[in-house]
Amino acid sequence: MLYFPQLATGATAQFPMEWMLIHRTIFNRTPDGTLVKLDDPNASGIRWTLRYQGLTEAERAAVETLFRDTEGRLHTFVFLDPRGNLLMWSEDLSKTVWRKDGGVQIAPDVPNPEGAERASRITNTAQIDQGIEQTVDVPGWFHYCFSFQARAASKTRMILSISNSDGSIARDLYATDNWALYWCSGQLNGSAEELTCRVALEAGSAIDAFGFQLAAQPNPSAYNRTYSRSGVYRRSRFMNDELRFVAHGIDNHAVTVTVFSPAT
Repeated sequence: MLYFPQLATGATAQFPMEWMLIHRTIFNRTPDGTLVKLDDPNASGIRWTLRYQGLTEAERAAVETLFRDTEGRLHTFVFLDPRGNLLMWSEDLSKTVWRKDGGVQIAPDVPNPEGAERASRITNTAQIDQGIEQTVDVPGWFHYCFSFQARAASKTRMILSISNSDGSIARDLYATDNWALYWCSGQLNGSAEELTCRVALEAGSAIDAFGFQLAAQPNPSAYNRTYSRSGVYRRSRFMNDELRFVAHGIDNHAVTVTVFSPAT
């Protein structure tokens, strides 16, 4: 599988970054003058304009290698939304993408930090640590940040982790009676093409949780709610006929890259 590379900073893009939603409507005028409009879902997508400055030799080589491997516009690659959430169903823990241990119970419609009933209560009814997790098909060697907001009736230990077949990174954190943002961040070695985000609770404990998010960057970002569509775009293509790099010095290259990601 081919993936759009991540920079040495752990980010996929630099600011300013442009993205544009593209839709196509087909018009058909009948002989009697009636105008029929139909949406063309196969033409919908997002066009990303990524302007890079200060790229190192290694970063430039990574972009050039992907462009060569895809033969420019010809072949597709996986693109991770630099401003999106890589998890699906970020607020509906009843969906099958969320795998729950046997002792975990989920109660929906709990008030979230903004007062709406969009959070969930996660309760561990077992006598050992139990948790909930989601596995995402992404390059496991990128830098990621798994985050969500939580609170608990009393100080409650949570174990947040990101893992794959090559290793894991975990953090012990404590939820209190006030909503707060918690996260686990890091970069795993190896070549696994998946990543699992998990939160586990001690026996008999419970938390209210809201806004689960996975971002391909070192730190948490503004929360993006997701449903069946996440920020992982698997059929992306370059829109450039060629890449024109400008060298301003050693380890100092600039280029503008345009990527199109179909919405379906």
